[in-house]
This record gives sequence, structure tokens and C-alpha cells, in this order.
Amino acid sequence: MKEKILPIIGAAILLIVAANIDVLGVLGKVWKVGLVLAVAGGLLWLFLLPITIASRRRHRNLLGITLLNLLLGWTGIGWVMALIWSVHVDRP
Repeated sequence: MKEKILPIIGAAILLIVAANIDVLGVLGKVWKVGLVLAVAGGLLWLFLLPITIASRRRHRNLLGITLLNLLLGWTGIGWVMALIWSVHVDRP
């Protein structure tokens, strides 16, 4: 899992740094808006990752994982808890 997330985080950091390097106005406003939207989309994808994993694994507690992620995911701890719960083996 780390192998998939680390390149995304690295790319997001590089994009943020690139957006702040505006030498003589080379980067236009349109490019910056696109960059902000791309980073925001990536962060949204990352935020919704526990829900996506639980849904694809047909987890029986999908509703609980979704509520935990949406209500407490913003704290970071809630997001980690939802992620762990979503990858936990679902035994009947």
C-alpha cells in the first residue's frame, strides 16, 4: 500500500512547490488554477480511499466505515481508523 501512496504524495508536493516558483510570471493563472484543482482532486481521492477500499471488497460494515470517514476522517485519526477497518478481513 505504501508503494502506491508515496508516489502520489511526492507528486503532490512537487506540484505545490512548482506552483510557488513563479519566475517572472512564467506560470499563468490558468495553469495555477488547474494545478490547485488537480491537487484538490488528489486529496479528495485520498480522503475517500477507505470508502473505496471497503466498497470494492464488499465489506459488510461499509455504512459504518463511510460514516466514520465522513464524520471523523478530517481529524486524521478517524481517517486512519476507517482505513484500517476497510482493509480488515471481513469474516461472517
